[in-house]
This record gives sequence, C-alpha cells and structure tokens, in this order.
Amino acid sequence: MIPSTKDPLYQTKITCCTCGKEETLHWNSEVNACLNEGKLCFTCDFWLEKLTIKDDPETVRAGGQHFHIGKDDRKFPFRGFGGAKFKIRFHDGRYVESKNVWTQGDIPDRFKHLLPDNAVIVR
Repeated sequence: MIPSTKDPLYQTKITCCTCGKEETLHWNSEVNACLNEGKLCFTCDFWLEKLTIKDDPETVRAGGQHFHIGKDDRKFPFRGFGGAKFKIRFHDGRYVESKNVWTQGDIPDRFKHLLPDNAVIVR
C-alpha cells in the first residue's frame, strides 16, 4: 500500500514509548495506525514483533543477528542469501541445513537481552 496524504495520521509525530525516538508517520495507513496505537517507532515495532516468534523453530539468532529459515522446496524464484547453504546448530541440539535463510538484521542492543542467541551458524 502506498502512503497517502489522505491518511489522517500521515505526518503525525509520535514519541516511541520503548526507545523515546520521535518519528513522523509516513508509512501506509495500516502501518501508521499500528504505530500510532502502540506509540512505537517502526524499529521497535519490528523487533517487538520478533519477540512473538522467539520460540519458532525456524527463527535463528546467531552472533546478535536475526534470521528466518524459509522452506527449501519453495517454488518462489528467490532464496535468502541467493541460495547459499547454511549449517545451523541450535543450542537445543538441533542441526539444520538450509539453502533459504533470510536475514532480518542486527538485533538492536536494547533488544539483545530479550532475543539472545539460540544458535551458531557453522558454515
């Protein structure tokens, strides 16, 4: 959805209740409404959502970074990291190899204690 100047929240300034950052809402109306309701900046909203999938078996946190393991048999023409093979050893003993790992970025310092590493990428 494209941002719209008809959105009553477009260009509204909010202060994030998590990090204190002031942000001007410039996303689409759905995202603007969500951020305004929670009084969250886009970054904190993104990382708080990652807390909801913290225990998902396809979620990887290694070296302070967050990843998602996609399906290897996926028919979608793109794969994470161009299809490079990842070997992942989880702290719970699982070992996974995948050619469809997607990065979601470095976990901000303020969230690292909530999203600790759960694996090592052993490539």
